[in-house]
Amino acid sequence: MVPVSSNSNKWVKYVKKLSRRRFRDREGKFVLEGVRAVEEGLKAGGAVEVVIFSASAGLTARGSQLLENAAKTGMKTLEVNENVMSELSNTETPQGVLAVVRRQEVSLHDLLGLSPSLLVVVDSIQDPGNLGTIIRASAGAGACGVILMPGTVDLYNPKTLRALMGNIFQIPIVNVSERFEVLAQLEKAGLKFVIGEPRASKAVFEVNLTVPVAIVIGSEAHGVQPDIMDRPGYRVNIPMSKGVESLNVAVAAGILLYEVIRQRHN
Repeated sequence: MVPVSSNSNKWVKYVKKLSRRRFRDREGKFVLEGVRAVEEGLKAGGAVEVVIFSASAGLTARGSQLLENAAKTGMKTLEVNENVMSELSNTETPQGVLAVVRRQEVSLHDLLGLSPSLLVVVDSIQDPGNLGTIIRASAGAGACGVILMPGTVDLYNPKTLRALMGNIFQIPIVNVSERFEVLAQLEKAGLKFVIGEPRASKAVFEVNLTVPVAIVIGSEAHGVQPDIMDRPGYRVNIPMSKGVESLNVAVAAGILLYEVIRQRHN
C-alpha cells in the first residue's frame, strides 16, 4: 500500500484538529505519540482507534514489533510518508508512530469507592511537563489515583502526555470542575491532607504518613490555595541545604510520595 502523502486524508485532518483543546474535549479523544506511549495504549485495550505510522517506525525492533502486534489484533492502521508524519508530530525527532485514543473517564465517586489510602491532589499546576512528571511519579509510587483540580493544565496537552511516557493508563486520573464538594468528600472519606509548606514547623519525615493521606501539590507560582490549607492534616517542610529556597514542584511531589512509601514499608 502506498503511504498517504496528502493532508486531505480524513485521519490526517482529524489528528491535526486534536491539537486543539476544545476539539479534544468535544470529541473525548487525544493523540499519543511515540513507541512506548502507543504500546501502553494498545495494552489498555479498546481505547486506541487508529495507529498512524511512517516507515521510520519500523527501523527499530520495538517499533516493528508494535506495528506487527497492531496488525495481528486487527487494529486500524494508516501508513503516511515522513513529511506528513513530521507535520503531525509534536516532537523534534518523531519516532514515526502515533495513535488516536478515546479518553477513559474516571469519576471521583468511583475512585473513593476503592477506599484509597494514598491520593495526589494537583491544585492549579500550570506547566504540562510538571503535571506529567507528577502523575508519572504517582503511578510509580503506587498511589491509588490523581485528582486534577480546576485551573490545572490540560491532562491531554501533548507536552503533558510526553512527560507521562504512557503512564496515563497506569493510574486513575479524575478531572473535577469544582472545589468545595471535592474537598469535603475527601475529608469525609477519612483522608488527611499533606501539604508542603517551607515555613512548616515539622519536616515530612516527622509526621505519620501510614494513615490514609491526600498529598496536595500546589501551583508553581502560588502554592496551595487557602481553602485546602484550612483542611485537617499535616503542613510539612522538606529539609534543604542552607541557601536553597525551594524545589521544583514535581521533585517535591516525588519526595513526599516516596516518604509515604518509606514509612509504610517500615
